[in-house]
Amino acid sequence: MNTFTLLLERLLSIAFWLCILGLLWLVLQVIGFTSFRIPTDSMLPTLQPGDCILVNKGIMGGRIFDFFASAEGDEGGSEEIMGRK
Repeated sequence: MNTFTLLLERLLSIAFWLCILGLLWLVLQVIGFTSFRIPTDSMLPTLQPGDCILVNKGIMGGRIFDFFASAEGDEGGSEEIMGRK
């Protein structure tokens, strides 16, 4: 095999694994853990503006949003994932 073919195989392998890692990250964001930054002082004194929190969605459950229903103005455009509550 020439150098170009080896380089192409290596790049395809790296791209494949980056796609797998991206999908894993997306699944974990939807059903596992999500980070949020607190934008305002509405949760004082417990949380300060600018605080970063990590939410465990396994306890109360996550939500999967239906973007097409939201675009049409439907306010019930989400579905809950069962948690351990």
